[in-house]
Amino acid sequence: HLLLQQQQQQQQQRQRSQLDPGTAIRPVSNKWHCKAVIGIFEGLGCAGICLYAFWTMNYPVDGPFITVSKWHGERRFLGVACWILCVSSGMGVLELDHCV
Repeated sequence: HLLLQQQQQQQQQRQRSQLDPGTAIRPVSNKWHCKAVIGIFEGLGCAGICLYAFWTMNYPVDGPFITVSKWHGERRFLGVACWILCVSSGMGVLELDHCV
């Protein structure tokens, strides 16, 4: 009789865990992990490209050959874009840390 009662309790617990998402077993990876990793890689890669363009803008002074400024605010735009991408990457790290 005791064995039957334990089995019934285990079955009730399984049913409750299926209904209550707080007690259910969570999957190892979900869409938030993937979005966080994409945000990290996208933010770091694009920030690196923006920093490269920012630091090589009109260099060397006597004859720039890599990045030539086309309009007045281009360097400022690249600087702001780089900060935004770095923050995006940082938010991805924060989200990944929160999910794990």
